[in-house]
Order: sequence, then C-alpha cells, then structure tokens
Amino acid sequence: MVDLNVSIFVEWKIKVLRDAFSVWFKITVLGHRIGVHIEAFVTRILIEGAIELWKWSKSIFTITEVITVFVLIEKYFCFQLVTCREEIGYDGWRLDFARGFWGGYVKDYIDASEPYFAVGEYWDSLSYTYGEMDHNQDGHRQRIVDWINATNGTAGAFDVTTKGILHAALERCEYWRLSDQKGKPPGVVGWWPSRAVTFIENHDTGSTQGHWRFPSGKEMQGYAYILTHPGTPAVFYDHIFSHYQHEIKELIALRHRRKVHCRSTVKITKAERDVYAANIDEKIIMKIGPGHFEPPSGPHKWALAVEGRDYKVWEAS
Repeated sequence: MVDLNVSIFVEWKIKVLRDAFSVWFKITVLGHRIGVHIEAFVTRILIEGAIELWKWSKSIFTITEVITVFVLIEKYFCFQLVTCREEIGYDGWRLDFARGFWGGYVKDYIDASEPYFAVGEYWDSLSYTYGEMDHNQDGHRQRIVDWINATNGTAGAFDVTTKGILHAALERCEYWRLSDQKGKPPGVVGWWPSRAVTFIENHDTGSTQGHWRFPSGKEMQGYAYILTHPGTPAVFYDHIFSHYQHEIKELIALRHRRKVHCRSTVKITKAERDVYAANIDEKIIMKIGPGHFEPPSGPHKWALAVEGRDYKVWEAS
C-alpha cells in the first residue's frame, strides 16, 4: 500500500504531510446512504453535535443511531490516519480550515496517529480601523494561539498574523509594524515560536488562485524575514522553481549553517518607517527595507552572507 510518490520523499529523508481533513466518507445506515464530509462535520463528532444532527434528521434516525454513527466515523477516521502514517508513509498532517473545528478534537486525532508534525490553517481577518490595518494585532494572534492551546500544543499553526503584518509593512513602507508594543515580533512567532509556521505565500493566497498575494517584487524581503527568524518557515513551491531559487537556497543554507531554529531568540534593533533590523541568537543580523542599516561594532565581526533587493543578512565571523 506504499504510495510511490511518498516513498520517493522518504528515500530522500524529506518529511511528507497529508492534507488530513479533506476526506469524504460514504456510510450506509439502516438502508440510507449518507455522505459525511469530515471538514464540515468534524466539530459534530461528539455527542452534543450528534444531538444537533439528530434534531435535523430525527425523522430518519434515532439519537442512539446518530451517536453510534459518529462514534464509528471518529474511530474510522483515526484508523485512516494511522494507515496513512504506518502503511502509506506520511509523516504528519496539514489541517485544512482549522478555524472550522475545535483544537481539542485535533488532539485526539494526533494522539491516535502520532505524527512527526502537524500544522493547522487557522485563517481569519486581521484587525482594521477605517480600512487601515491596526498596529496591535494581539487579538488576531491570540485566536490562533487559543486554537493551538486547545490541541494541548500537539499541533502548530500557520502564522497568518505575521503574513498580514508583512503585507502592510512592505506595501506601505511601514517597517515599524514588525515590532509589537513590547519590542517583540508581532505575530504568533512572537508569542509561541515553536508552534508558529511562518510563510509568505501558499496555494490559496498566491499561484493561480491569488486570494491574498504577497506584495509583488518584495517576496525576498519576506523570505529574508521568515528564514532568519524563529518559527518553522515554509517556502512556497512556486517560489522554489522561480528566479528566487538561488537567493532562497542561500538563506536556507545560512539558517542551517548558523543553526537557527524554531525557538531562537530575536532582538529587534531597529523598526522604523523604512527599515527593520534584528539580531538572531547573536549569530545572524538581518535587515529589510530601503533604509540604511549596518551591524554595530562590538565583540562580533559581521560578514555579509546574503543580499538582494532591499535586504541584507550578515553572519558572525
């Protein structure tokens, strides 16, 4: 039952995540054929949800039958996840539209399937006042952190807050947005970096769909930020096979070489209108924006490692 596409990645020691909740089950109950979409019904797996469904369908099923069906669905779903892990070779899960289901259910699925890594897509709107993005996005990132908390920290989440703030900072040349009121990164990565999966683009926001494209021509500033900062950065497939490939590879190599990780420390040294700069683990200094910045003199000597349009990254030598 091994998936040949997955096995190729396994051979190259690349971890593979499955989009876990876009699954349909067809179930026959007392002669009635029903389709249950996990993405839509996963929040109704427990008894209270089954009761609500029973109110809608009580002319067909008894409450006991409905509860039994949903318990079976939950068990079958866990079985399928374990099968994907142990037989097909998937290492973890990307949890689609995580805003639509409670993180506590995710914990049950993760406990059952024991993935190497799991990440949820909790995506809602950032905070705006009269059409302008607010500087303080604590409410937005708190909702993502609350969902992660509900999973008991067993799953991470895409740092939509950081993506949105990067949009505003780069589009409007307002790099001061990249520091919160306490001088920390303003996204989920500033509060729970080990559970923040940072990204600038994905198949929904960019590519052929283009629901929320990153500012055009400024993509490498975004990568200079997420590939030098804590969190678990995700590189968009389209960008890997674009003219950005060489610069992205250089930033990834630098991150590995200097052992920057999901819990690395960040000291923001400058966050002004036209420039943002930060020191990561006393190993890397980076700056993005058209404004001027050079590493300060001190105990470390800094060598320019990677540079491009409106960004530079130095490493301690």
